[in-house]
Amino acid sequence: MTPRRPLHTGSILASALVVDPALLGARTARARVLALWRPGVRLHALGERLLVLLPEPIRLSACDAPGLPLVARDGLLSALPAHSPAPPGTLILAEHGAVRTLEPGPAIDPAAWLDLGPLDALEPRSLGEPPAAL
Repeated sequence: MTPRRPLHTGSILASALVVDPALLGARTARARVLALWRPGVRLHALGERLLVLLPEPIRLSACDAPGLPLVARDGLLSALPAHSPAPPGTLILAEHGAVRTLEPGPAIDPAAWLDLGPLDALEPRSLGEPPAAL
């Protein structure tokens, strides 16, 4: 597979993003994933990285994206404009100077990331006397 360019540039329609906790730190990576969350989003492991599959493509600037944007093309998701076909459902990434094809790993449920620990319930209290009847 020969890339036309090393990465997507400019304004693109991203169908997925790869977020790398090793580059961003776990907290920032999770915050970026949760910021992208909406009904229909699916999250998968991609080795140590996180693959965010969007229900519909979103337009974004490739250089300002919250992760590595993947563009859907001919049944695959690619981080770079590639010439050659690949099997449907394949991810195409450039790693360490080489083009690699990968498949999504197991699904991840981000609900475990949300801290819904104990909350202190407050007793309601009046803000003053009720208004006079009319």
